[in-house]
Amino acid sequence: MVFIAAYDIADGRRLKRVAKIMERFGIRIQYSIFRCSLNNDELECMKRCLNRTIDKEEDSIVIIPVAEDDWK
Repeated sequence: MVFIAAYDIADGRRLKRVAKIMERFGIRIQYSIFRCSLNNDELECMKRCLNRTIDKEEDSIVIIPVAEDDWK
């Protein structure tokens, strides 16, 4: 399934770490927006990595599922 992931990270160090994580799972389409084609296991792995990295009180990440046909 295709997902659009976007983030707003308050701290520069965390921002770099989040960007590196996202580059492993998706393709950058804008500075803080990625297109990710993931199966369920990959999606859960990405979420775990991000949750370990961000500060939930200062940062935000949204992951939006997009139907493959709608993306095209």
